[in-house]
Amino acid sequence: MNVWQTLSYFSYSDRKLVDLLAAVLESGELSKRVLALTQDVLSENPAHYTAWSIRRQCLRALFFDASLSRVALLDAIRYEVAMMDGMLEAIPKVYQTWHHRELFYGMVQEAGALTDADRAAFIEGEWRIVKLVLAIDAKNYHAWSFLTHVVRTEGQWGRLLGLTGAMIGHGPEEEGIPADIRNNSAWAARMTAVKAVRPPMADEVALAVAAIRQAPNNESPWLYLRGLTDMDPAVDTHALVTDLVDGWTGDVSFPCAMSYRIEGAQMAKTKGKLQEDERVVAQRLCDEMVVQDVLRAAYWAQVKEELG
Repeated sequence: MNVWQTLSYFSYSDRKLVDLLAAVLESGELSKRVLALTQDVLSENPAHYTAWSIRRQCLRALFFDASLSRVALLDAIRYEVAMMDGMLEAIPKVYQTWHHRELFYGMVQEAGALTDADRAAFIEGEWRIVKLVLAIDAKNYHAWSFLTHVVRTEGQWGRLLGLTGAMIGHGPEEEGIPADIRNNSAWAARMTAVKAVRPPMADEVALAVAAIRQAPNNESPWLYLRGLTDMDPAVDTHALVTDLVDGWTGDVSFPCAMSYRIEGAQMAKTKGKLQEDERVVAQRLCDEMVVQDVLRAAYWAQVKEELG
């Protein structure tokens, strides 16, 4: 196969760099000069996945698979982290940089020369850059995905609960990260943590209900509440939930509440537990949603028919 068929190519100010990278692919050379070459290419285009791949091969051959001292390995890790940090601070949404960071994180965790304290310090650095990026864009998908990977690997679910709580306005604020009750990314990450550690369900229900009362037509806490119900069906009979749903589903000003109750009826029908009075209420709400949610009017009409 011609090397240019495997090498991603964009417009570069210095074509010589790309020619050199192509030669590296042909030769298979893994050296410090190749490592420097990849950095030059990535400084022009941090989305160059071929350069990142070659760079990881070099890092593993030169540092992680080599018999280096702990100090030398730490120096190499700090250099790589600093380079990635600079790129992410400049362009936070480049997938290839985050992908490289995740794979590099795995290389560091497997490095036998490092102490537990070294790894702990490294992980703190990962949290630092994620928070910095979230301060720029609190819904950066790549940052959330990477953080979830770190949390899952390290078992730091409690810490993720703390961060997401702060970001949706529940708990002490995180420095530099504005609280936003409508941050659906934070709500989604919190649900991932809740599924992993199962904190007291009553506390999570109270959190969701309080957020709903603060912003009734914010879909995020309603979806979070539905997620809690999926985990524990008893949530739907919790006093806070029944008071909320019964009190608001008759008001067309709150379409999220109506949608929630309709979804509850759909779930009950699936389980063969839908009561007749609840079916009638849900179908009436479907009629309201046809008017309120014009873009999905056909969907709500279909739901009404399926509930019949």
